[in-house]
Amino acid sequence: MSPGDAVTDVSPEVADVDVDLDGDDDDLAHYARNDELHAARKQGRAVKALCGTLFQPHADPSRLPVCVVCQELAAAWSR
Repeated sequence: MSPGDAVTDVSPEVADVDVDLDGDDDDLAHYARNDELHAARKQGRAVKALCGTLFQPHADPSRLPVCVVCQELAAAWSR
């Protein structure tokens, strides 16, 4: 893929919050773009969720409740 090619995979993937970088105490599973999520996991950095929250991806997001804002945004994208 060349630098000018558009990324067509916009389907979100769920990841949870390990470290809350926005100062919010709620631990939620957030949605993020697949390409950004994979890069963040590989590089060990935070990623921006669809709702705008910065979070550290984690291997098991199933133990946390899903962020309602992320869920609504993901549903709107899939239409």
